[in-house]
Amino acid sequence: MNCPCCSGKLLRHINGKGLYWYCPSCRQTMPASEDMNRLLLQQENSAKLNHQIWLYILMQPRENAA
Repeated sequence: MNCPCCSGKLLRHINGKGLYWYCPSCRQTMPASEDMNRLLLQQENSAKLNHQIWLYILMQPRENAA
């Protein structure tokens, strides 16, 4: 999941107050609100879908293969 501030990789953390997100690139913490979780999940699902599409394309037989 990517940081909305710098696009760095977010890490999920937990402490006595609950769950939150931390970006080691910009050193920002973000609460794990439902809106933030929804946004990050959409980013992750979009990345997975793009990866699956590329795998599908790469696995297709080539028409002009020699």
